[in-house]
Amino acid sequence: MKQIKKRRRTRTRMSVKNALFIVFASAGTLIAAMLPLAYVGFARGSSGIGTLAGFAFTTILGVLVGVFITRPVYAKFVEIFLK
Repeated sequence: MKQIKKRRRTRTRMSVKNALFIVFASAGTLIAAMLPLAYVGFARGSSGIGTLAGFAFTTILGVLVGVFITRPVYAKFVEIFLK
């Protein structure tokens, strides 16, 4: 019975690690896509594209908050749940 719980815990940890890799890859891709938009918006702010820069900046900020604040909380929740 103890081995089943240990295997389940190990399998769950591996699944969480795989999920976190996907989260980091997704965040990196989104930030890489938004940086040129932010650059163009800030470089040509007076032409009306500045709104796009604000959108890009807000999106990047939201992703960073999600990755660096929400992810550790989720990992701690899963750790407590597995005990």
